[in-house]
Amino acid sequence: PRIFLQPRLAAAAAPAYLIGCRRGLASKPKTKVYHALPFTQLVKKQLLNLRCVIGWRRDPYLKVAKSLYCVCAEYPDHSGEWIARLGLDDSFATWHGITSLHLWLVMQRLRAICEQTVSKGSVDIDYSTTYVLYGMGRLFHADIRQRLHDFPTVSTKIRTAGQLFNQFQHVNFLYKLAYTDTDMALAEVLWKQVCHSSPNVDAESLNLLVRYVRANYRHLSTVPNSDLVDNGIATFLPLVPKPSRDETKAWMRQRLKHALAPQSTVQRAGQQQGGSY
Repeated sequence: PRIFLQPRLAAAAAPAYLIGCRRGLASKPKTKVYHALPFTQLVKKQLLNLRCVIGWRRDPYLKVAKSLYCVCAEYPDHSGEWIARLGLDDSFATWHGITSLHLWLVMQRLRAICEQTVSKGSVDIDYSTTYVLYGMGRLFHADIRQRLHDFPTVSTKIRTAGQLFNQFQHVNFLYKLAYTDTDMALAEVLWKQVCHSSPNVDAESLNLLVRYVRANYRHLSTVPNSDLVDNGIATFLPLVPKPSRDETKAWMRQRLKHALAPQSTVQRAGQQQGGSY
């Protein structure tokens, strides 16, 4: 009992975690150091925030987001490659799974650009890339609501669109974990999210899908940052490899022209959403 009257003996006999708690409670809270941005970067950040608040529809970053989303939604040959080769159903769920996969690939590339800019200590491209990511997410949600025209009520359409968009955010996390894991883990996620656990998809088709994801992940890493952030141009390799490189380039140019055509479904949906979306 006398040990608590002697501070030195109490410190020697008390457990280590108790001493740490007492020191933590007795010590002063650490003050966080904020590094001020340069004046030009600070003004640019505030102007970008102001443009999003007032809804300026000529924002170049939102135009880039629209272009990239058109590529993700219209670039893949759904009926010619995915449905015919993998044996998928021609349905809205199939389109949603394929579009979510390509959105994840492009967004991973944009997040890599953000990490590169932060490591260099610059914020010029970081803010623009962040707004592009934000615009692609809003476009995906708006396009889902536009395509759900067969639902009987507006409330059901809005609720289903919100559920599908939340599912897309969950799928992004699953793809990121599975890509860094083995091919078997990636094939399992692709079979559940893209193929919707269809028994018609065999092991050869899953192997083709895994190679497609890894090949396009490497292909997007070779695309210049200026093409993605400034011009909104991205390309994907075909699901079934072409015999020659010239045929692959010709197919990629054809699909990019088809995705960015004014009469595409995404372009019409963006015009109905008010120009910028």
